[in-house]
Parts: sequence; C-alpha cells; structure tokens
Amino acid sequence: MNAVIIFGTHYGSARDYAEKLAEQLRLECFLYKEFRPSRHYDLLLYVGSLYAGGVPGLAKTLARCAGAPPQRVLVVTVGISDPADAQNAENIANSVCRQLPAELRDKTELFHVRGRLDYPRLKPHHRLMMKLVYQQAQKTPPEKRDEETRALIATYNQTVDFVDFSALEPVIDRYRQLDTSGAFTNPAQGATIGTEGGR
Repeated sequence: MNAVIIFGTHYGSARDYAEKLAEQLRLECFLYKEFRPSRHYDLLLYVGSLYAGGVPGLAKTLARCAGAPPQRVLVVTVGISDPADAQNAENIANSVCRQLPAELRDKTELFHVRGRLDYPRLKPHHRLMMKLVYQQAQKTPPEKRDEETRALIATYNQTVDFVDFSALEPVIDRYRQLDTSGAFTNPAQGATIGTEGGR
C-alpha cells in the first residue's frame, strides 16, 4: 500500500504527532507546503491543527492530489478541546467536511487528539484573534457554554499541554488494518465524513 503522512501546523503539536506516526508506521512525512505528489497514493494520512474553523493545508493537499485522488483519507485533527465531547466532535466533523471534495467525503475517516497552546508564543494577530474569541465566549451564559467554549475560557492566556502520543493508537491500528487485510473495501473505523458532516 502506498501511503504518505502530510501535516499542517502553526505551533508544532501537529508536527509532533505526524512525526510520531511516521516513526511508528515507517512512512514519509511532509509539511503540506512542501508536498508535491510524485505518484498515486492509496492512502493519505493528514494531521492538522484546528484553527479558525478549519484544518490548515488540508484542502490544498487534496487539491494537489485531484488528478489521482487517494482511495482512503485518514484525518487526525489536533486541538485543545476534549474530542470525547459529542458536540465538539460534531463541530470538528462539520468543519473538516467543508474542506473535502465531495468525492472523498465517504472515503475519509476522522480521528481527534489534543495538542498544546502556549499564549506567550502566539503571533500578535493570533493573540488578538484569541482575545476577541475569548471576549465573545465570556458573553455566553454559563449554562449555554459547550465544552469547546468552556475549554477556551479555562485555558485563556495560559500554557497548556495535552499532547499524548498514546492517543494515536486508534490511528495506527486502523492504518495497519488497511495495510494488511485487503483494506480498501473495509468499513470505516473512525468517524466517517458524509455529506452532512460526521455520522
């Protein structure tokens, strides 16, 4: 099976996860800005940070593969909010769905892991954006705040690190299943993207 790992990151968490996957799976790993597909890939594994309602580089990476799209895409999102929260997972799925070509939505599986956030390291425009989002979140009545909003308020202006490489085990297991068992006709094991987002 021809496979490759691509990542999009702003401050390094997605890179760390991507490099760990590359080490475990013995695959090539590229920053999306440097990726130029030279052959067809059966599987593309994309690791991307969640930022401003999207995953940096995902749409551009898939556009570069448009001439020979992968048969399966595994997307690993990296964020601060707890992906075990159902509403948060649905929001992520809908966000990723908007970046996928229609023909790849039923071939894409989603996995979520948590990253790190270091406010002192944020670039000025990112810091301003986070301040505006934080101020808006504070206006939400406590009883109406979802997990993502609560996490934003709790971690604002702090340094938090939720990176946990053991959270990659479901991704590694799924890759190995696809690699060893005739793979591409198997039912999806992660959260599958459909036309209405996560299913």
